[in-house]
Amino acid sequence: MNMDELLDGLERLVVESPRLPLSSRRLISEQDLLAYVDGIREALPAELVEAGRLLRERDRLLAVARQDAERCLAEAKSRALQLTSDAEISRQAEERAAGMLDQARRTAREIRAGAKSYADEVLSKLAEQLEQALVVVSRGRDALKDVAS
Repeated sequence: MNMDELLDGLERLVVESPRLPLSSRRLISEQDLLAYVDGIREALPAELVEAGRLLRERDRLLAVARQDAERCLAEAKSRALQLTSDAEISRQAEERAAGMLDQARRTAREIRAGAKSYADEVLSKLAEQLEQALVVVSRGRDALKDVAS
């Protein structure tokens, strides 16, 4: 019998035993009482062994849970660092891209200004050459007029 059954039997022995007249005492069989005490003594070590086993199992489960929790925490910290690192890399890349874009815009403005200046210079020389050609053409026409008259 297990401990609960023995204690239930001992309780039943006390409750069902006859009362002594004019008292709150009961008449219990010594042999029955000692049988329950012996049973409790025998069952107690088994119950203690089971309790010890349960405590060891609890400690093992707690250790496993603690290891799992520490592993999860380490993974979470690692992931947080990775995300932080990724965010920092992204921020640096965005800053670099913005800098490159600004530089490209400045270079484009400089190229446009240079192209405009060059075009103006070429057109100015062309205008001079055309004016000179016009002067030559005018002189040639004048010369033709003089020869024809």
